[in-house]
Amino acid sequence: MKKSELKQLIKEEISKVLNEYNKSQLDTIATKLNIKDYGLFNSLMNKLDSQGIKYNELKNKISSGEIKSIEDLKKLKTISKSDEKKTQKEEGANKLFENEYFLIVEPLNEKASKLYGAGTKWCTTGKDDESTEFCSYTNSLDKKGKYKQRLIYIIDKTKPNTDRTYKMAYSLQVFEATLPGKFKFDHIAFTPYLYDAKDKEYYYTTPFFKKYFKYMEENKVPVDNIFPYKSETLVKK
Repeated sequence: MKKSELKQLIKEEISKVLNEYNKSQLDTIATKLNIKDYGLFNSLMNKLDSQGIKYNELKNKISSGEIKSIEDLKKLKTISKSDEKKTQKEEGANKLFENEYFLIVEPLNEKASKLYGAGTKWCTTGKDDESTEFCSYTNSLDKKGKYKQRLIYIIDKTKPNTDRTYKMAYSLQVFEATLPGKFKFDHIAFTPYLYDAKDKEYYYTTPFFKKYFKYMEENKVPVDNIFPYKSETLVKK
């Protein structure tokens, strides 16, 4: 075999592998959005690709609930890097971490909570015209915000929305506490919980709570930098 023929064969094999990989990615998106018109879908995807919108970005938007149908794909436009922080601020959420496995955000208002919590049974989410319990899980015991509750949403990009752990909520709940044998509420208790997409609660002492944090660490999430507490902590006022 001539050198030129070998190069052409290698090129064809690489192209074949890439096409199969791209088809797999497109099929995943089409399945999640329940798309039947593949002709229109492929046309839209080629347009988005030419605008610089890539597969991982689309998958994140689908996982967060920002894209729910082919109509949403039609409206999608490229967001430049310079506008990314502005967009996050407008959406009312802080992106705490993202890699190929996870997107972790802290919603700062009810609108963002509904956006990133879409598809779950949490009382902090709901339809656009519904009120939620968002404020109950993010308020503070003091005006300075020193004893503030935290609500963080964990979106697992590797799991389908049929998996009850595809979205998890980390809730740091704060309340006044007493030491054993004492009667004066002179301490603050910071108590973390996890809630799966079906709203099942996992206290910090449960095996699942510890197992899930280990799972995140194994998938390159710096949990100690993101989550304030992994067990209950008492702090004197």
